[in-house]
Amino acid sequence: MTFDIKTVVSLWLLLSVISALTVVSMYFRYRERFQGIAFWALHMGLYTAGVSLLVLRGGVPDVLSVLLANYLLILSLFFLLNGMERFVGRPGRHFHNYALVAVYALAFWYFFDVRPDMTLRTVLTSLTASAFFGQVTFLLLIRTPSNLRDITRTSAFVMISYAVLSLARALLLIFSPLETNEFFEAGGLTSVALLCYVGLSVCWLVAIILMIPRRLLEEVSVQEEKFAKIFRSSPGAIMLTRKADGRIFDVNGGFLEMTGYAFEEIVGATVFATKLWGDDKEYADIFSALSRDQGVRGIESVLRTKSGENMSVLFSSDIVVIDGEQCMLSTFSDITEQSRLRRQLHEMATHDPLTGLPNRRLFDERATDVFARATRQKRKFAIMSFDIDHFKDINDTYGHAVGDEVLRQAAVRLRESLRITDTVARLGGDEFVALIEEVRGRSDASRVAFKLLELFRRPFIVEGHEVLIRVSIGVALYPENGETVEVLLKKSDDALYTAKEMGRDTLKMAED
Repeated sequence: MTFDIKTVVSLWLLLSVISALTVVSMYFRYRERFQGIAFWALHMGLYTAGVSLLVLRGGVPDVLSVLLANYLLILSLFFLLNGMERFVGRPGRHFHNYALVAVYALAFWYFFDVRPDMTLRTVLTSLTASAFFGQVTFLLLIRTPSNLRDITRTSAFVMISYAVLSLARALLLIFSPLETNEFFEAGGLTSVALLCYVGLSVCWLVAIILMIPRRLLEEVSVQEEKFAKIFRSSPGAIMLTRKADGRIFDVNGGFLEMTGYAFEEIVGATVFATKLWGDDKEYADIFSALSRDQGVRGIESVLRTKSGENMSVLFSSDIVVIDGEQCMLSTFSDITEQSRLRRQLHEMATHDPLTGLPNRRLFDERATDVFARATRQKRKFAIMSFDIDHFKDINDTYGHAVGDEVLRQAAVRLRESLRITDTVARLGGDEFVALIEEVRGRSDASRVAFKLLELFRRPFIVEGHEVLIRVSIGVALYPENGETVEVLLKKSDDALYTAKEMGRDTLKMAED
């Protein structure tokens, strides 16, 4: 059976466009989480452009539909390999691939312009493509870390299928050359090969769509495994109480170990008398839910131990009937460590890892709260944008380690100099922003800004080096310079750039 080549290539183009849009969407969604997706997007963009030019064969100059189209297709595979390496955390050297692309480009041009031969061009392209697909396959099956191989295995099978198909096509053409130089009249072998590429394009789209969520699930599984180990390290605690009055009928060894009570101390008492519950109102809410015959599942609560220590627990309870009497069968899992980890993760999510200062996310949250209070109480506040002048020179002169230490020391000075109610955040690099609450006006804001200027004029001592730095500051005042946080930030940034233009080591108040 012979398929119309132009129809097959048009279908190939349609699938390439869909794949490109899908990968671009994935890039915008996951670019901060996973490396390499930008290279995937570049790969799909070049690949789609190459297929588009193939469709236009005969309608545009051959230098575009033949030469440029194939160059783009091969170049796209180079970026695919780079993207996959970054995605699995195994970037490599590519001197051989630079040489491969260069040799391919020269040879293809020779068989295009000097000695036109579509068969040899196709063989050359197929062999080069097979080389790249083979490298991607080796990466996904061998070089990829073992914990990610299950995730990349499907993509590896698609890649090896591409490699085998391309190699087989090249070998078949060597032994059975094309009888024409017209692409759309190349015959059954070409149409079947292209149709196979179309099918593999569908498989590849499915593979990459599945690969991202599976990678996310892998990360979640790793976290769950950590928490599960914490749970397994402490036996579960079980308590049986009478629903009517909360009298404790029985407890297990895990409960005794968790709370520090002896069996005779706890059995027969009530949960209220022992003050086991950290919050009596919370217990009343749980009791109310159980009274409506609703089980309680996985509620985070606080259990008070015999020593008076509060312990974070994951609490579940159900009504059971024992000897005709309704009882509460409750289980407790110690999640104190998990809660600590969650707080730590929250700290990591809201603070700059280098300086410990709030990051942009936490700054935005606090700015929103300050704005709401200032609006409600009709008070003023200031936003100050500042960065270190010529910070790059410090890194170039002393090294990045010294530069990082300067930033850490600067953060300490800022925290010590500003009020506890104020917020200073690091936005990235040498850029900072301060949120100064309850200022009386421009003079008050200027006083704080001048204080910061003087703060940075004192030398920093790092690894025996006396490092001198200066800052430029832009100040915006609410409500004079804007009535939203976004506007105030922009005004303070504009004022900062004006301060730099004025000669640096100075401040500039935003214009009304």
